[in-house]
Amino acid sequence: MKYIFFLLTFLLFGCSSNQRVENFDLKIEGVFDSYDYSTHAYNKQLCGNNLDYFAKIELTKLQIEKIQNEAKKIDFFDLPDYIAHQNKLVISDDLERIEVCAPCPNRTVYLKLGDKSHSITWSCNCSNFEEPTPKVIKAFIASIDDSISKTKGYKKAPESMCRLR
Repeated sequence: MKYIFFLLTFLLFGCSSNQRVENFDLKIEGVFDSYDYSTHAYNKQLCGNNLDYFAKIELTKLQIEKIQNEAKKIDFFDLPDYIAHQNKLVISDDLERIEVCAPCPNRTVYLKLGDKSHSITWSCNCSNFEEPTPKVIKAFIASIDDSISKTKGYKKAPESMCRLR
């Protein structure tokens, strides 16, 4: 009876823990932070006198499934390697004005599902800072960002003093 209790306890805790999902990998790099699923590493640049912040973040199976579903909805593996925002051209009084913003760093996401892997890079949206992510991947990126931002490691991160220069 004692052995059955230990066996059932072991199985219960083993099944409820965040087990690694096989044939899945994810990396996302932002301007001042990054996350790597394979090492569970979340890094954030603080740019002050403090050292950079590091936390171990493990995604749950449910979060991974949500990310996988969003990737399938947009045919992630069929998207181009680079997505650029269309800058607005404004023509008035026979003069052409082109909006320019600088710096405009890129973000990159890498995803591996089974035997398929793909990486997408996109630029910031100088014309609309409220929508920095291209619409075609917006829900997919939101599912990743939401999953990461709900973890204790993310919530404990100090405010960054980094500013775009």
